[in-house]
Amino acid sequence: MAQSISQQLDKHTGSVYSIDMNILQPNLFASGGSNSEIMIWDLNDLKQPMIPGGTSSTTHHIDEEVQCVAWNRQKSHILGSTLGGKTLIWDLKSSNEPIFKISDSTYRMRANRLVWHPDITSQLCLASEEDQSAAIQLWDLRYGASPMKLLSGHTRLIH
Repeated sequence: MAQSISQQLDKHTGSVYSIDMNILQPNLFASGGSNSEIMIWDLNDLKQPMIPGGTSSTTHHIDEEVQCVAWNRQKSHILGSTLGGKTLIWDLKSSNEPIFKISDSTYRMRANRLVWHPDITSQLCLASEEDQSAAIQLWDLRYGASPMKLLSGHTRLIH
């Protein structure tokens, strides 16, 4: 029998822009919002979310919006996020800081969306937040210096 949750989650200090359920650990979901806030929620105990990077992380500026959070589809402890045009990859098992910081110096694309490959743990797609560089990039974290592929053809930013 399904259980309903009727509780307001009010730990974010501003707007929430993205949420993603962890398909490998269905009791977990992530939320990302204004003020660079990323929170990991456990449906079994919603009182206090885990906050990757802590509340005063030096990884990003306080005024940036977390536009996207996305759980890896093969590794339940890996979470990706986009904010301020950068992509941060978190290993929630071993570090309170991002394990990868992706910023595209070649094409200078600012990412606003992230989707993990469903079968290849280390691969993800990033989408552009700007009309002038509307594209999708395929990245492999094993070779993270630049994207493996650039898919262009969009004429406007990708939501």
